[in-house]
Amino acid sequence: MRILIDSQSNPLFRGSPLEQSYGLRGGLCEGGKEDVVIVYRPFDPEYLRYWQSLGFDLPFIFVTKSDDLSETLSELIIKDNALCERLKALAEKNGNARLEFFCIEEPERELARHLGIKAYCNFDFSLSFSRKPRFRKFCLDHGIPVVEGEICRDLSDLKKFALPLFQRGERIIVKSEDGTGGIPCGGAIKIDPQDNLEQSFHQLKSPGNEFVAERIIKFPQEISIHWEITESGLARIIGIQDQISHNLGYSGIVMPSAREKDVLDRIKFTLTSKLIPNFLEMKAKGFFCCDVIVSPEEHWMDFNPRKGAALYVRKMTDRLKKIHFSHFGQIYLWHEHVETGRELSFLEVEQILGNLLDPCFNPGRLIVVTNSGVLPFGYVDLTAISVLSRDDAKSYFEKACNLILGTNQ
Repeated sequence: MRILIDSQSNPLFRGSPLEQSYGLRGGLCEGGKEDVVIVYRPFDPEYLRYWQSLGFDLPFIFVTKSDDLSETLSELIIKDNALCERLKALAEKNGNARLEFFCIEEPERELARHLGIKAYCNFDFSLSFSRKPRFRKFCLDHGIPVVEGEICRDLSDLKKFALPLFQRGERIIVKSEDGTGGIPCGGAIKIDPQDNLEQSFHQLKSPGNEFVAERIIKFPQEISIHWEITESGLARIIGIQDQISHNLGYSGIVMPSAREKDVLDRIKFTLTSKLIPNFLEMKAKGFFCCDVIVSPEEHWMDFNPRKGAALYVRKMTDRLKKIHFSHFGQIYLWHEHVETGRELSFLEVEQILGNLLDPCFNPGRLIVVTNSGVLPFGYVDLTAISVLSRDDAKSYFEKACNLILGTNQ
C-alpha cells in the first residue's frame, strides 16, 4: 500500500497557498484504488467526478483537520491524532505500506518516525542532495559536465565569478542552496551585466551557507530524466522527456523526446555508469530526476532526489493509454503549466473546453486537466494527448489554451 503525501515542505514553499495547493496533483495522477492519498483540503467534487469519467479509479482520500498554511502537510498530519491512528492501523493491516513524499525535508522524516511507517527514500541522502552545491560538487568529482559556474559563500565570491562574465556580455543565474521553485519562488535570480550586482543578490531568498552561480546558456535544449532505485537496490530508468522552460524554470514537458538517439544514449550512459553506481553506494532509495542541457553543450543541472512533475504526467498518461489508447502504437503528449490571469473553478474550465475533455469526442486526441488545486490561483495544468504526432499534440494544446485565455472565439 502506497501512502501518497504530496507535501510542499521546501522552505521556499511555506506559507504559499498556491504552492501548498500542488498537493492536490500527484495523488490522483499516480494513485489508484489500492493507494491512500492525504491532502490538506478536499478535492473539488466536480473534479473527482471528471477524473472518474476518464476511467480512473480513485484512491482512499483523507483530509487533514487543519488547513493552516503556516505549516506543511506533513506537519498537519502529525497534529491530526485521529488520522495518524487510522494510518497506523491501515499500515499494520496491510503489512507492506510505505510513505511516498514529494518534497523530502525534516518534516517528512519526523512524520515517518511518528507513524512508524517506512518511507520510500533515504532521508540522509535526499536531504543532502536536495542542496544545489552538493550535486555540483558530486558532478565535478565524477567528471560529469556542468554549466560554467561557482559555489559561493558570500557576495565577494559571487563578484569574483560574475564580473569577468559581465565583461564578456554574459548573464548569470544565482541559485540559493535550497533553490527548489526557481525564479518564481525566489530561489533563483537572473543578473544581467548592467544590473547592480549587490542589489540583485539581496533579492535572492534564503541563499544558505553556500549557493551556486552559473553562466546562463543561450538557447538551451533541455531534457529531464527520471529514474528509480528500489528497496532491493534495483535501478531503472522511468523515462526521458523534452522539457519546456519559461524564465529559466520548469513549465512543462513533451513526450517522447525529439532529441537524437545518440544524445539520449549518452545521457543514459552517464546516468547508469556514474550517478547510479555512486548513489547505490550511498544507499539512495526512491525516485529521482535531473534536468540536463543537451544542446548546444551537455550540462547536468538541477538534480532532485524526489519525484518530478513529469513523473505525475507520465504515470497519468500510461494509465490513460491502457484505458483509451491501447489499440494505438505511439502516443504523444504536450503538457504545460499555464497562467490564466484569473481565478477559475473546474466547472468553468469544463464548460470552456467542452468536448475537448471527452475521450470519445475525437478518438486519438484528448485534453486532460491534470491539477485542480491551482485553478483558484490563476493557473491551469493542461496535458494534450495525440496519437498522430508531437506537432498535433502541441496544436491541440494550443487550441485548449487559447479557449481558456479567451483568444479563440
